[in-house]
Parts: sequence; C-alpha cells; structure tokens
Amino acid sequence: MKGFFISLTALLLIALPSQSGAELSRSGIPVIKSDKPLLFTPAESQWLETKPILSYVYDPDWPPFEWTNAIQEHTGIIPDILAIISNKTGIKFNPVRTNTWREAVALAETDKVDMYSAVAFTEKRGEYLNFTSQSIYSYIAIFVSDIHNSDFTYDENHSLAGKKIALIEGNQLSKTVEKINPDASYVYVSSAQEGFNMVRNKEADLFAVNAATGLYFINHKGYTDIKVYENIDFVFDLKIALQKRIPPEAISAIDKSLLSIDKKTLSNIFNKWTAVRFEKEYNY
Repeated sequence: MKGFFISLTALLLIALPSQSGAELSRSGIPVIKSDKPLLFTPAESQWLETKPILSYVYDPDWPPFEWTNAIQEHTGIIPDILAIISNKTGIKFNPVRTNTWREAVALAETDKVDMYSAVAFTEKRGEYLNFTSQSIYSYIAIFVSDIHNSDFTYDENHSLAGKKIALIEGNQLSKTVEKINPDASYVYVSSAQEGFNMVRNKEADLFAVNAATGLYFINHKGYTDIKVYENIDFVFDLKIALQKRIPPEAISAIDKSLLSIDKKTLSNIFNKWTAVRFEKEYNY
C-alpha cells in the first residue's frame, strides 16, 4: 500500500450514520425524537427510580469525541450523547476531571469512579467493567505526517523500521501500532496536540491517532502543515463501560437508550463538532 493523501470523505467514522438533518435546540443539544417510549424491565425501572448518579472519567484531550474546555467542562460528541441518555433514563452522569488520560485510567482501574464515558473493549478492561453491547461510534486510525513526507510507506506487511512514531501513552491504538511495527522506534506523548507538535517540529516522522481527531486538528486547530499520511488497518468500537459492582440493570438500561437514539441525531452530533460534510454514503 503506497503512502498517500487521504481525502476527508474516505476517512470519516465508519459507524456514523450517513443521514443528517436532526434538529438542535438553541443550546446545541440535539432534540430527541423517538417513535415510541423505551420499555424497561421491572428490575430496570426499579433501579432507575432510585435516581441513580454515576461518576465517570473521560479523556481530557480527545477532540472531537471529548475534552475539557476552557471553562473546565466535559465537551464534545460523547457528552452530548450522555446528555441524551440522561434525558431518556433519568440517570445523572457526573464527570470527574483529570489532567491526562493516564490519570483517568488510574481512577477507573482503582474503582474510584463508576464508569468510563466511552472506551474500546480490551481483555484487561473486561475483567472489571461491563460494556454496552451497542457501540457509540466506531472509527479507524491513521498516521499523520509532515506535509512533505513521501519517502516511506505503511501496511501490515511493511516494516517502519528506523522511523520514529509518536504515540499517546497508554491507549489501545498505541499498543496496536507497537505490535504491528516492532522494529520502529517510539516516543510517547500525553495528548494529541503534543503528538501533532512532535510531527510539526520534526521530532517524529509519524503520529498515530484516530481519524476523527486527526481531521479535527488538521481542519480546526490550524495544523495545515500536517497531512493524513496513511490509514491503519484497525477498527475501534467505542462503548460505555461500567464497573461490575454497578447493578446489571444499569448497563442494560443504558444500552436500550443508546440503541433508541435516532440515527439522524447521531449524525447531527458528529457534524456539529466536526463541520465535515459527508459526500459518500457508507453501509453502516
């Protein structure tokens, strides 16, 4: 597979519904449209009647999915979806702010919070978390590079030996890239912006990042000297994940509400935070 510029329309989230047009309220939160009310089991209804409050951690620097904004609020695609689930179920979601993803993971792994806002399943996480069966979004990953880089290629059979790749410390994408490319050298960063700066300053040849975040930085954060160099043949499914000590009715109620969100609303949320127009429809 040759290195190349990848067009915006070829890289967008693969599980995002292609329809658009859901309404937004004046506050920017999508208007919920549901043909019929959710049907909860007696056990789910009993748990929801307790007016549950769930604390959660999130990635403080992962736009457009989620980040901590200038006034220290959880913002982006994921909190918009949590707001809809809260409206549908009555569950109150309380964010716990951290400075880095590594800090967030440490809180979840030591049972200091009730849930992750959205993470990919791993065997380690499966030991202490229950995951929704429904994915919030699925996305591909990419390498970004300096806009003038054209001297090497990537695919699952082509080694990047001798190339320096920037990775966000501790996330699943980083572990995947390391496994696929054991002969490359690596430098670890704590945020997407740091990874982009490493490439911009020629301190790294490539930075591995999810496609949505990569395009967000290139199109909205002024990194016009960075290009999408190549896609990585790996798909990540983002799911809500709760500590196993939380009653199972919680995950099933959240799953039902997540499944009931109108596809147009999901598409509208994504477009709200990325302002990228879809020109090609996919079979999601």
